[in-house]
Amino acid sequence: MRRASLLAALLLAAAPAIAQKIYRCGPDASTYSQQPCADGKALDLSDPRSAAQRREAQKAATQNAKLADAMEREREQAERRIKPATAGSLSAEPEPPAQVAKAPKAAASKPTIYREPVKPKTSPQ
Repeated sequence: MRRASLLAALLLAAAPAIAQKIYRCGPDASTYSQQPCADGKALDLSDPRSAAQRREAQKAATQNAKLADAMEREREQAERRIKPATAGSLSAEPEPPAQVAKAPKAAASKPTIYREPVKPKTSPQ
C-alpha cells in the first residue's frame, strides 16, 4: 500500500511538470532550461500515447505496486520465521578443542646427490 500511494504521489507531482516548456540552449545545444534563451529552441515533450495506453500503463503500475507490497510482506514474514544463529554465549559450557590430525610421516627417500657438470670433450684439430 505504501508503494501504491508513493507511485500516485509521484504521478501527481509530475503532472504540472508536463505542461512546462523546456528549451535546449547553448552553441552545442547541450544545456536545458525552463527559461527561453536567445539561441534556444523549445522541445516538444508531449506524451505521444493515447488515453487508453495511459490508462493501461497506470493499471499495470498499480498491479506492480500491489505485487511488490505482497512480496515485501511475504519476505518479512519469512525473515521473522528464521531463528538467527547465535555467535556464542557467555553462559554456555565451552566445547573441547577439536582433535587435529597429525600429518603422516614422509617416507624415507634417498638423499639428493649433486654432481659436477661433465665438460664436453673437444676433438683436436
